[in-house]
Amino acid sequence: QEEYVREGLDWANVDFGMDLQPCIDMFEKPMAFLAIFEEESLFPKATDKSFEEKLKASLGKLPVFLKPQSKTDKNAHFAISHYAGIVSYNVTGWLEKNKDPVNDTVVEIFKS
Repeated sequence: QEEYVREGLDWANVDFGMDLQPCIDMFEKPMAFLAIFEEESLFPKATDKSFEEKLKASLGKLPVFLKPQSKTDKNAHFAISHYAGIVSYNVTGWLEKNKDPVNDTVVEIFKS
């Protein structure tokens, strides 16, 4: 929102009622959520369980990284407290979905 003001855009500031910096840091800092996710996605023997364990080991003491609190997903692995409230997440299948397979057309081009 501050960027919009700096750029002179017509903007009504939205107060989310909390400081989101701890949540942003949990995702973006080195060896934070996104870095762990990327690393595990590239590691051939990584599993959903190893990903979950690395997240909990690295982020478990942060005030925004919580134990799962889902009433709809009893298999949720963790929760994050952010502007939308406390949201629980289940990491099952995340690593597989994050793989970036080479397009079949590209593979065929390299074969020729």
